[in-house]
Amino acid sequence: EDENPTGYAFALVRTQTMTTAQIATATPTIAEDTAQERVMALLADTWAAPVDNDDDEEITCVISNKLKLRCPLSFERCSIPVRGENCMHLQCFGLLAYLESNMKMRALNNRWTCPVCNCMLRPQDLRRDAYVEKVLAETPEHIDEVLIMQDGSYRCIEEAPSGGQAAIDRAAQIAEEAAKAAAVADDGDVEEMFTTINDTDVPKQQKRKAQPSIQKHLTKRQRARMGSENDSD
Repeated sequence: EDENPTGYAFALVRTQTMTTAQIATATPTIAEDTAQERVMALLADTWAAPVDNDDDEEITCVISNKLKLRCPLSFERCSIPVRGENCMHLQCFGLLAYLESNMKMRALNNRWTCPVCNCMLRPQDLRRDAYVEKVLAETPEHIDEVLIMQDGSYRCIEEAPSGGQAAIDRAAQIAEEAAKAAAVADDGDVEEMFTTINDTDVPKQQKRKAQPSIQKHLTKRQRARMGSENDSD
């Protein structure tokens, strides 16, 4: 018999296996207005912070008002943006990418941590952000981040095209112009072309034919000879 029966504990835990689709369906959604109020609350210190702070004694940490739309796990735009209920950051991440990456992870001690702030984040603590879903639905696919304005609106951040992309766009424009020109030619709009022909371009034989024949003046002896030849005929 054990002399210390109170030195240990016995527990019975009932678990249930759930698929990613079941967890995604069970994840609650935060309403758009509530999610927007949360964003404004997180950025309150950012709007209140002065632009030029000459006081070196007081340092205030503020959150950037840039909202990234790409998932840090899949590096693609989030299809179902989620975050932790207690997370204090703007960026969301993809729900399916988060669930699949954690289910495939072998290190149990590294599972279920937020990919943005590394806080403990169980599936039951995930929340879908309807405000970020709205931003994703209203922005083009090539937009990676937006600026959150003080009134709750947002502005897209456009990146300048690289040199290679600019060359591709220019080549496409030239090809389009050439296609339009070919289409106009096919419609029957023919331009008249005037060509100047130099004397050197005419063959010598044609040149000779074009010249008029010139009769030479005959002498008296030649005329007499030609008359005798005609009488003999």
